[in-house]
Amino acid sequence: MELSICKFNSYVHDSFKQVIMKSMEWGKLDMSETDIKGSLFKLIELKLNGAMWSAYESLAPMHLDHVYVNLSAANKSEALYAKLPVKKDLCLPLVNKIVQSKPKGGYLCCKVFGVDWWMEPCKDSVSSDYCVPGWSAKSVTRMDQSNFYQEGMHVDFVIFKYGKSYTDIDVTYVPSPDKNKDAHDEVVLRVESLPHVRFEMTFQCLYPHADLEDGLAREMEDKKANIEKQIRSMITTASKAAAKAANAAEKKRAKAKAKAGVKVKNGKHGQGQGDGMAEFFSSLGLVMPDDHEERQQKLQEIIDHENQLESLVQKARDGIKMPTQILISKMVGNEERQSRCQRAKVMQEALKKAKADINATDGKDESSLEVSFQLGPCAAANNYKESGMVTILNKRSSKKSDQLCKDVVGLGKHLMR
Repeated sequence: MELSICKFNSYVHDSFKQVIMKSMEWGKLDMSETDIKGSLFKLIELKLNGAMWSAYESLAPMHLDHVYVNLSAANKSEALYAKLPVKKDLCLPLVNKIVQSKPKGGYLCCKVFGVDWWMEPCKDSVSSDYCVPGWSAKSVTRMDQSNFYQEGMHVDFVIFKYGKSYTDIDVTYVPSPDKNKDAHDEVVLRVESLPHVRFEMTFQCLYPHADLEDGLAREMEDKKANIEKQIRSMITTASKAAAKAANAAEKKRAKAKAKAGVKVKNGKHGQGQGDGMAEFFSSLGLVMPDDHEERQQKLQEIIDHENQLESLVQKARDGIKMPTQILISKMVGNEERQSRCQRAKVMQEALKKAKADINATDGKDESSLEVSFQLGPCAAANNYKESGMVTILNKRSSKKSDQLCKDVVGLGKHLMR
């Protein structure tokens, strides 16, 4: 069967045609049935993307000056950051390219002419031709590591027709009258005398958590408390070891004095201050020296030790400071939560199914895929194949072809021996 390129590109399924003709845009823009063709929707796609990008910087001007990129970062998901304090109205829209077919990881953006239009994600925003920082946000699994949350922003646009041809269609952004009344009134004045339809686009955006800085302050205090606890625990362990060594030395000295015939007291120092001093030394795991000067020297050592401890703890606490910047991070989405084990299981099942299909339908045509956007070349080819108007010759099995290659190579090796 032969088709001209014109018919190939202009093909539209009857059911899809009815969807278009029942839409609000079709009725109000004074379109005719002959206008339904592939070029119309390519034009609409172009206009939607142009209107989106014309609105982008107006919707979120803050991020252009308050989000930065670290080109030396080893991981691209950690290359973008915002400086503190974070502006409360900071917004990072997730925009890239509006397309007709639903892409993996994309989201529904709008409905025009009865058709769903989707936002295609950007896999590597840092290395792309235009950096949209929201796409490079690091995905985390813990809420305390998430600095931003994702939410939809609803924005008004208008599609209008300024001439008689279907190509005389344009789309423009309608600014909010609360934010820019003059620009809003200008757009309204421009389209009010023309056939037009207002519609809404939804852009997923990243916003900083409301209690972000309070959470960071609490985290800093927790870190200070933990480091103090660790240092005191380490020094307590060292102090016990020192006390044990000091007690051993004291016993050795007392034993030496006894051998020399020097009378050693039994640790009874009378009542009052002597008993209190003995309890103080005992609480530290030390034996109180009998000699007054030795006791005073030991007390001074304990005081110096405590002062060193406090100085060390304070120095460690002072070293923990509030960060000057934060990573652009968000909680993982539902699609990203699938574990590696689950993904591996799904891949194995898909592989088994694919092998079974190859064995069962070796060389058969597999053209039974649904075409959701039933207009243009893809829809035409699919429809004519399903209706039997076009016969597709069976392709040689790749499996058989691979085996043939192996047999030829094997025969060649045999002949060369």
